[in-house]
Amino acid sequence: MKNTSSSRCWQALAGAALFALSWPALAAPERTNSAPESLIILPDENEGEDISAPAVKEPAPAPEPEVVIEGREILPPPVAPVPAPAKSVEHKAKEAPVQPAETPPAKIEPAKIEIEAQPEPTTPAADAGEEMVTLPAKELPKGDGHTAPTVWEDLPAEEPQTETDEAITVTPGVPTDSPISVGHIESISASTVGTLADEQGGLGIDLWKDSDPAAVAQLFPRLPAVVRSPAMRDLRRRLLLTRADVPEGSDAQISDLRLRLLLEVGDAAALDQLFPLIPRNAFSDEMDRVRVESRWQRYDYDGACAFAREAVTRHDSVYWRRQIIFCQAREGQDDAAQLGIDLLREQNQLKDPMLLQIVDALAKDTPMGALSIWPVEAVPSTIAMLAEAKAEIPDVAIAKATPLAASMIARYPGASSDIHLAAAERAAADGIMDVADLRRVYEAVEGTEKEKMAPQDKPESFAGPRGRAQLYQRIWPHYDMQSTAKLIAMARPLYNAAGFPGLAERLYVPKVAEVSLSSYNSNRLPWFADNAFAMLMATGDSANAKQWMDIAARTDSTSPFAVARPVLTYFLSGNSGRVLNVGAAGPVATPAQAVLLNRTYSLLEALGITVPAEQWRALLIHLPPAKGYNFPDAWRGALLDASLHGRRGETVLLALLALGDQLPGNLSDGSIATLVKALHDVGLEKDARALAVEAFGAWGA
Repeated sequence: MKNTSSSRCWQALAGAALFALSWPALAAPERTNSAPESLIILPDENEGEDISAPAVKEPAPAPEPEVVIEGREILPPPVAPVPAPAKSVEHKAKEAPVQPAETPPAKIEPAKIEIEAQPEPTTPAADAGEEMVTLPAKELPKGDGHTAPTVWEDLPAEEPQTETDEAITVTPGVPTDSPISVGHIESISASTVGTLADEQGGLGIDLWKDSDPAAVAQLFPRLPAVVRSPAMRDLRRRLLLTRADVPEGSDAQISDLRLRLLLEVGDAAALDQLFPLIPRNAFSDEMDRVRVESRWQRYDYDGACAFAREAVTRHDSVYWRRQIIFCQAREGQDDAAQLGIDLLREQNQLKDPMLLQIVDALAKDTPMGALSIWPVEAVPSTIAMLAEAKAEIPDVAIAKATPLAASMIARYPGASSDIHLAAAERAAADGIMDVADLRRVYEAVEGTEKEKMAPQDKPESFAGPRGRAQLYQRIWPHYDMQSTAKLIAMARPLYNAAGFPGLAERLYVPKVAEVSLSSYNSNRLPWFADNAFAMLMATGDSANAKQWMDIAARTDSTSPFAVARPVLTYFLSGNSGRVLNVGAAGPVATPAQAVLLNRTYSLLEALGITVPAEQWRALLIHLPPAKGYNFPDAWRGALLDASLHGRRGETVLLALLALGDQLPGNLSDGSIATLVKALHDVGLEKDARALAVEAFGAWGA
């Protein structure tokens, strides 16, 4: 009976203890915190009978501080003072030792670990034994499981992930469940990225502000690949590389078109800088084509093939499969290449007979030989494939080649020196190849005895590409400035007649400047002043040009420069006054004087300087009919409207289209003045003045 009575006493005590533990949870409102679903009191090892209490389900999952503290008894070591309510439980545990559980309850463990890893409680609240407030388990920041901070704001900011479209953003002053929210950044358009900011020569982030998207989308594809004006070529490059917002609705077209144009003008360096800035998910099929063609352009076979294999997984088309077939044939995978050809044939997509010839030549390891036909618009990939198959370039190819194709033919492996020479002249004239490269090609030409002995005072001695190479070889090492000046004066009409306007100026202006540096030589060559002035102005060297103007004015009182000298000096000095305050040095007496002054007055007014009416009237008697190229009035009206309303990007676009492949000096006074004024009015004063200087480049020709 004693044993039974004792057992019942123990059961009563255990039930009371269990009720004491359960009461705070029963009284508390329901919470979302994790909590143990049951608490089991194990039997006393010293007694021989089972006195365990049945598991009791708690109605609420969230424990009060007493439960958390009770749970801490099984986690080493406690770091906070144990509140008083737990003393009775602790005392009971001494009378009836509790076996430690195999594992702490899964749902309570994270919260307890956070409390356990808390720094030493030195605050007054902790010392006073106040309740420790913890974040819910789902809001706790991830850590190493031992030292995670308990305050969210103490977390170091994560580094932004450049490879993803997500970024962490904090909105100050807006209360949220978590002070940090994760969202998507605005997508970056391929059209907005660029390598040129304002401080790097860019045209401004608001380049296309107020422009009509439909008009821009229609005009952009017409941008010329051939621009002979150095000033306008620089402006075109900056237009294509400026970091700017584009008109809404035209970004997809502009992004593809500007990359394509950079490829067509041979600016591989600009493409290499631009491609890494474009988000991966913004690349279109057209962009990938430009990217791989820029590798073919440099005869980078390994790089092009590697990129084609990666791109064909995104864009399965005949264009990409054709490149894969070539790469397989080049690497000796003849069976795979033939299988690709068979698949195209079965799908009725094999419409490129040249591909069959290339693959056959590579498989047999025999040169492809002379071509009977040449693709009218050969892209870089086709030219590179023909070069690998050792195909011979026909002479007709250069006449039909695009500027980009001409630059590749100038470097075509295995081509004759005559082919390289003719292609290099064409590419340099179109501005695709640097004149320094053309000079090296000229220097490498080995002349025949007949060519070397040809008289140098007859222009026919220097006809054709080889003749012009011989002319260059005679000019460059010359130290007799009289002979050099005569040959340079002969070169200008030779290059113009060959369809290469402006090329002689770019080739020989360093030699002209060399003559200019010697006052002794230049003063002995007054007859050369017109040529020297025009060539130096065409290339933007106004300082040396002024020297030749002064020589002509001093040595010949009837020279146009003698009368126009004060006005030209005002123009070349960069004056930006409101009214021209100098006049001609004397009365206008010849048509040449009137023509030179008329162009100077037109350009001064375009730059914002008013020319008095009486100075205009003085030209009327001797001014001949207008000469030069006039672009249509539609271009003039569009240019004036765009510049008047400050649409900078549209103004540059229209100016490039209006000029086309003409030299500024070949335009009429009215047309070149319209271009200069439009650029000046949208804030591009430096570019406007550079174009105005080039406008004198046709003088004396």
